[in-house]
Amino acid sequence: MAAGACMAQACEQLEAATVMLSYGFYGVVRNILRSVYESAGLGRTLAKDVDMADKWLRKNHWWPDR
Repeated sequence: MAAGACMAQACEQLEAATVMLSYGFYGVVRNILRSVYESAGLGRTLAKDVDMADKWLRKNHWWPDR
């Protein structure tokens, strides 16, 4: 469920980046695409490690960045 939510968010952000690009807001697109990359990466991580995703969702416990 968590991975699906992250992937859905990444898809929405990608659509937003496309719209912003079409209107010429090039500076904003870079930041949005970074968010797409991070959301997709998090979704992939949570999909591979179900125990980590469960701990993250139910206990609100996040792991440190390394």
